[in-house]
Amino acid sequence: MMKTQRILNPVLLFVFLLGSAQIFAQVKSTTKENTPKRTPLMYLQLNETQQAQAKIFFTEMQKEMIPLRLDVQEKQVALEKLLIAKKPDKEEIFNQVDEIASIKVEIQKLRIANKLKLRNILNEDQRVRFDNRQTMIKKRKTKVGETAKSCNKSLKRV
Repeated sequence: MMKTQRILNPVLLFVFLLGSAQIFAQVKSTTKENTPKRTPLMYLQLNETQQAQAKIFFTEMQKEMIPLRLDVQEKQVALEKLLIAKKPDKEEIFNQVDEIASIKVEIQKLRIANKLKLRNILNEDQRVRFDNRQTMIKKRKTKVGETAKSCNKSLKRV
């Protein structure tokens, strides 16, 4: 009796754990299948035409931005090389910084142009939600910036 119980207990425990793992795996997979794919513009509840237009706008913007981002990366690498040179040329370094900044301005202009295009295809209700979301994002970024500034100030005191 005792001998069969010593063998049976670990076997039952193993079967229980195996069954629990199977149930958990099934629950997890079915919840993923049932949830719709989340998109950044989901909160706007775009119709199919608007979704297609937004996708075209985004794709066009990305096509223009990819080479610009690569230029920024290349120029940042070049800047790093200038900064670690034995005799850094201040004027050349500043020119490189200006070039990087001008490319970043172009990227920002593309983003803003894309937002304006998107905003033009929205109805009044969607436009209000879009504008509110943009305001919320700006506030969040400002708050993060303020937190970083306050952390830097406290580090300087130490």
